[in-house]
Amino acid sequence: MKKKARDIPVRDILLPTIGNLPFDVRTLPLDPADYHHIKQAEVPHRHHFYEIIHVTGGEGTHYIDFESYRFQKDSLYFISPGQVHFHNFHFPVKGYLIVFNGDFLIFPPENNRQMYEISFFHRVRESPVLRLTKDQAAKINALVQTIYDEYRSEQSDRVSILRAYLHILIVQAQRLYDVASVKDGSVRESSLVRRFMQLVSENFAGERSVQFYANSLGMNANHLSDTIKALTGRSPGWIIRRQIVLEAKRLLAVTDLTVAEIGYTMNFEDPSYFGRFLKRETGLSPSNLRQHIREKYRLFRE
Repeated sequence: MKKKARDIPVRDILLPTIGNLPFDVRTLPLDPADYHHIKQAEVPHRHHFYEIIHVTGGEGTHYIDFESYRFQKDSLYFISPGQVHFHNFHFPVKGYLIVFNGDFLIFPPENNRQMYEISFFHRVRESPVLRLTKDQAAKINALVQTIYDEYRSEQSDRVSILRAYLHILIVQAQRLYDVASVKDGSVRESSLVRRFMQLVSENFAGERSVQFYANSLGMNANHLSDTIKALTGRSPGWIIRRQIVLEAKRLLAVTDLTVAEIGYTMNFEDPSYFGRFLKRETGLSPSNLRQHIREKYRLFRE
């Protein structure tokens, strides 16, 4: 029996920081010298930075917060801080891996954009995957290759250039994402929804009142509730509870923390109430929920 973790592993950016700002780009598959990182990717984990995977070949499945997405050629995959994800490779995935934190990507003053305005990060309903046409993939591949070459060049002032290229990549991906959304008939979420979701993901453990988030957004609580409900079809309270359930699933699946310990991490002082809360929200008791997730994703099996 494998020893189970007492917390979800948190991965660091692979290489030393440049200019004291975390950023890294690598080709896939990783070099054999990075075998430990390859094995780590197969274990559910999370990190505090953003990740973009540009797949140019290979096959497998990418699980992001226990939702599965097929790895396929000419695709971009986006992972936000705090999300639990892991891979199951059928054939080695080829492409590029880019990781960075929010401080590295600083948009210029003339484009005062924030990370929560990007559709594929801090999402509520939108997919964290962008499928590319052959022409789109060629352009993205050329841009990512330029980023990779600049990163490896060790030229002076490369931090400024890398920031600029990363900014271009994000904006180009957003344009393509918008086009894809129009084609499949999906509605792009507003920046308010994603900003609210980002705040929830950062504060749900200690703050569960809609008033707190309304104050943070400089809005009236009723106005926030009406707006979020109109834009998502869900109430702010539902989204907050969803985040709590998601974190509970993460901890139940990947750690051996007791239900009471998990509840305490999210400021539930009464373990029995936390258990009832999970049963009400998921239809399963905490123990059954843990068993269901582990069996479904074959976690902790020899």
